[in-house]
Amino acid sequence: MNARRFAILTAALATAAGLAGPAATATAATAGPAAATTHGTIHPAFIGHEEGRGATLDAAIQNARQLMYGDYVGCKAPFILVSDGQFADGTWWADLAANGCTGYR
Repeated sequence: MNARRFAILTAALATAAGLAGPAATATAATAGPAAATTHGTIHPAFIGHEEGRGATLDAAIQNARQLMYGDYVGCKAPFILVSDGQFADGTWWADLAANGCTGYR
């Protein structure tokens, strides 16, 4: 995982913990990312994150979704639009995230 993705993941987790309140923050801090279990087996899950570009916002979102499926394993909808914007040339960028990803290709 490169430094940019790690920084974004850290910021997203900090924001989510702040929105959930102190009790959830304590639980998240002690449970860690490998807290999801099935029959005693630990299944690590994390947030997948991609930025797509396109001629329209919808095209940028679709591009980010395709990159998510191409770069990560196990990511499932819904994809969350974290942020978006428009470049000076009129094209768009979209930043998507998905919970529950189980691997990075």
